[in-house]
This record gives sequence, structure tokens and C-alpha cells, in this order.
Amino acid sequence: MKTRNSFVSNSSSSSFVLVATFEAHDKIMAKLSETEQKIMKHLITENTFGNQKVKIFKDYCDAGGYYYHDPDNFDWEKAGIDGDDLEEPCDDFHEAKYHYQTAAEELKEEGEDGIVIEKVGDGG
Repeated sequence: MKTRNSFVSNSSSSSFVLVATFEAHDKIMAKLSETEQKIMKHLITENTFGNQKVKIFKDYCDAGGYYYHDPDNFDWEKAGIDGDDLEEPCDDFHEAKYHYQTAAEELKEEGEDGIVIEKVGDGG
């Protein structure tokens, strides 16, 4: 059996993985709205590499529009969000992911070294 140890991409899909130290993650989250923070808390996992605890956010989108994290399957109540209070829950969901990613990219450009970002594919 063949095992892949890296991302596989084609022109119709994209993958995104962001790994951040807890300190860097807190800086990223500080740039988000309260609702975006509530959403992202439920999309981010924790892991340990060596003795370093990290936060991991990953997402994937294929040509059919399938996302690894999909708003249709998101537990709004568990996240402490009343979906009825949101004008466009789907848009808010995707904006939270986008804002987390862009906040991380901005911090990384500013010299924050506790962030690793890997993107593969162009999504189109």
C-alpha cells in the first residue's frame, strides 16, 4: 500500500494547515470578533510536538465546494452562538476561517515565529 506523507494537490482543490504555538494562537484570536473566536475555538485542535503544545487549524476545499469544516454541520449551540442572531451564518462561518488565516499571515509577516502555514493548490 502506498502512503502519502505530504499534501496532494490538483488545480481543483486546495488545502490549508496552520500550526501555531499557544502564544501565537492567542495573538491571532485577539484580532477576531467575539463570534469569530467562538467559531474558531471549535475548529482548532491541540497537539504536542516534542515538548511544544500547539494549536492546529486545517481546512480543505474541493472543486465541488466541499469543505473540511462545513457550516451545515457546525454545532452553533455548542459554540455558544444563536444562529438566528446571525444574518448569514454560512458567510459568518467562512469569514471566521478567512480572518483567522489572514490574521496569522499578518502576524507571520510582522515576524511572529510561532506560526507555520502550509497551503497547497489554488482552489480553482
